[in-house]
Amino acid sequence: SHAGDWVVIALAGSEVGIDIERVDPRFSFEELLPYIFSSREIAFIRQSARPTESVYTLWTRKEALLKGMGLGITDHLMDYTLLDGRQEMEMPERSAIRDWQVRSFLMDREYCLSLAFTQPSLQPRFFDGVRLFSESE
Repeated sequence: SHAGDWVVIALAGSEVGIDIERVDPRFSFEELLPYIFSSREIAFIRQSARPTESVYTLWTRKEALLKGMGLGITDHLMDYTLLDGRQEMEMPERSAIRDWQVRSFLMDREYCLSLAFTQPSLQPRFFDGVRLFSESE
């Protein structure tokens, strides 16, 4: 996934999905809520002290989960409720058999990143590719 100057890659020994988005504080999202989020997620966003950040957190969770499941963006985004980082399905027949978990992180205070995975013992580690692959002087 990529956004702005960030490119993120997730590598794991099992299914994994990742998404990153730049948080735009001017984004007018209210009209989109019922098409993307479940009623519980909408309530969470509206009650949040930082609703725009909450929108991006939940969005990146959904996109990371769908990527991990090998699906694209669907018309049923509101069927996936990802408030606590564990997926709940209002329509379980759409879910893969495995139990998915999603973790979210803020990167540089302007970017929201979410990682979806099935391996419960997975411990995310972050590496700076520019530093890893640049020539030593």
